Amino acid sequence: MVTIAGLASVAAVALSLVLFWAAVSKLRNPTSTAKEFQQLGLPPAAAKLVPIAEIVVAGALFVLPGWGSVFAFFLLAAFTSILVTILRSGSAQSCSCFGQASSGPVTKFDLVRNAVLLLFSILGSTIDRLEVPTPLDVAVIGLISVSLVGYVLVSNRAQSGAGVANSEHGGYKG
Repeated sequence: MVTIAGLASVAAVALSLVLFWAAVSKLRNPTSTAKEFQQLGLPPAAAKLVPIAEIVVAGALFVLPGWGSVFAFFLLAAFTSILVTILRSGSAQSCSCFGQASSGPVTKFDLVRNAVLLLFSILGSTIDRLEVPTPLDVAVIGLISVSLVGYVLVSNRAQSGAGVANSEHGGYKG
């Protein structure tokens, strides 16, 4: 049986793990992170503050998942606005979303990933404590994630021949 509390708990834990991974990836190479953030036009302090904020929110998602999810939503909304700006510019800029692990140019996949994470934050905001999910809760969240990723991959291939995607950089030509 699928439960909202179970779905929300899986979403909050998944979001926490993603934010923690993103933070650790940035902190592992602070020089590279600072350089990437500077290229994005962000102040130098952002290279230190963003990973700290990600760790704090990741922890909050376990302790107070409802509030942690609200904070995650706003953090992800800010990150997503940066991704949209990069895509609309047509540049081959990296977002450094996951430190060195995401050194390639921003693509629509990054937007869909963030849309899924935003959806997870909305789901997580419906609970005030984590619940033990059913296997079906875990399967539904996994299916949503895989389906959206598959959609992006298929649509990117279909559009690459239509001139919608900037094939050299994978960016959007708006």
